[in-house]
Amino acid sequence: MRLTLGNEPVAASCALTVSNPVRVEIAPSLSVNRDTLLYAVCRFIRHSSSLCREYIGMSWQLRLQSGRARRPKRRSFVAPAALLELSRGWVCVSVSVNPAGVTIDRVALCASIERAHSVAWL
Repeated sequence: MRLTLGNEPVAASCALTVSNPVRVEIAPSLSVNRDTLLYAVCRFIRHSSSLCREYIGMSWQLRLQSGRARRPKRRSFVAPAALLELSRGWVCVSVSVNPAGVTIDRVALCASIERAHSVAWL
């Protein structure tokens, strides 16, 4: 998938990919297919204007940097599963932004907000 910001002639864009292997954690009480969860996260990032603007801006800034400043930046967010068109729970996502684009590294589907905030990598 591609993240695009702006109209076609002057649009800024970058790639949205899923790392191989991606770490996916799903709470036992929630029955969601792994591929469905990853697809929902990709669609959510692509359609969220604030996340799209932030990640494309970071990717373009990294393209203009040199040396150590070009290292990938890690970001994470927590969102209600209803925003991702999933049945229930909270989704925790960790991404890395590099000059090529955005890579989804980890996804966790938690049953409660307390569990979502206690996930170790947030």
